[in-house]
Amino acid sequence: MPELTQPEPAPAPPARPASEGDRTMAATADPTSTAASTATVTTPASASQSASEPTSTPTPTPTPKASTATPEPAHTTAAATTPPGGGGAGDRSLDGQPPVGGRRGARGVLLAIGVLLAAALALGAGTQAIKLTTGEERRDERITLPASVDRLEVRASSGTLTLTGTPDDAAVVDAKLTGTVHPPTLKVDIDGHTARVHTDCSWQMLLSCDATLRLAVPAGVTVVARSSSGDIRAAGLAGPIDLHTSSGDVSADGCSGTARLSTSSGDVRATHLGAATVYAHSSSGDVKVDLTVAPTDVEATTSSGNVRVTVPAGSETYDATANTSSGDDSVRVATDPRSARRIEARSSSGDVSIRYADAGQAS
Repeated sequence: MPELTQPEPAPAPPARPASEGDRTMAATADPTSTAASTATVTTPASASQSASEPTSTPTPTPTPKASTATPEPAHTTAAATTPPGGGGAGDRSLDGQPPVGGRRGARGVLLAIGVLLAAALALGAGTQAIKLTTGEERRDERITLPASVDRLEVRASSGTLTLTGTPDDAAVVDAKLTGTVHPPTLKVDIDGHTARVHTDCSWQMLLSCDATLRLAVPAGVTVVARSSSGDIRAAGLAGPIDLHTSSGDVSADGCSGTARLSTSSGDVRATHLGAATVYAHSSSGDVKVDLTVAPTDVEATTSSGNVRVTVPAGSETYDATANTSSGDDSVRVATDPRSARRIEARSSSGDVSIRYADAGQAS
């Protein structure tokens, strides 16, 4: 009988080099699948069985292919959450939280500015309304100080301060106080032999405020006066004086005690002084010192302005110097650098002169 031969199995696809993943998967595959993929030759003893049954060629199990796609990096997307009541994209950051200094903060700043402006306008309008309806309030006060006072310390916020000599034994304070709604306050404190007189306008802010003080000063009383804004005028005082204003003129006429006169902005004018010692200074303004007695020490200076010192004609000699950085300087009195009588006149910008008083001169 003819010899039966088993058909050759179909050639397997070329083997691909196994990756690490393939080897792992093959190691865990079903053993029966591995056996089925192996080709075997049947023996003649089984030929009859093979002839009666169609021979099926086992289909090799395909080897799983390793994925060649690059894995996507893991990441988390933060979802913006919308608060109740809504909210635009510009009001939220990526993490769902309101940005620092966002629109709400800007609206708050604008609202605060608007409130402040409205308050300022209302205050200004209220002040004008008060002036139109009630006008300014004025009040006069007079205080007589104890006769034991031998030192006066005066401090004024604004207004003119006048100091006048008196033959009486006690000093007297006269105050004219003017202000919108309320006038400034006047305070007098007595501490031993010292009297402190004080006027205050600082709390008035935008409201008008003025305090005019007149003090009658007995002979021999020391006066120290300070003003923030206003002129200081002294006349006929027979004691040491120290007068200073931040803005305004300072004048002294007919005073006979040691005089210290100064202003930050304004003129200094000392006339008919019978003082042996005079210090006069201005940061911006003219300085004039006219003496009726031969002085022992005079210093007159300004940063910007003219300086003039006059002394009575006589036989005295002076250690006198006149200097200016910009302007003319002249010394027209008898000089001697060894003299105990010193006169110094100085200006950074302006004319400087030291001379004798002219006959009949009214300074």
